[in-house]
Amino acid sequence: ANAESEQKSLSQEMERNQTSLQQMQQNYHNKLQKKQDELDHARDEMTRLTRDIKKKDSEIATKTQQFTIRITEIQDSITHELTQAQREIEKLRHALTLKENQYD
Repeated sequence: ANAESEQKSLSQEMERNQTSLQQMQQNYHNKLQKKQDELDHARDEMTRLTRDIKKKDSEIATKTQQFTIRITEIQDSITHELTQAQREIEKLRHALTLKENQYD
């Protein structure tokens, strides 16, 4: 009877240990799943940010190109205006020289 009681007690202890082990495994699995979800979320966020950065880089490159073209156009326009002004000055100088020669 004593051996039977001891066997029953051991059997119950093994059952409790088995249940405890299953709970520990379930807890571990849940924690692992939570960490995996966090990792997946972080990767998604990283992908989104990388996409946003590439889009912004592209927008900046386009705007830089547009500004460069506009600056070149303005510089060309200024050069053209200066050249015309210099021609006008040369014509006026020439006309002034002719007038001065008339009065000499």
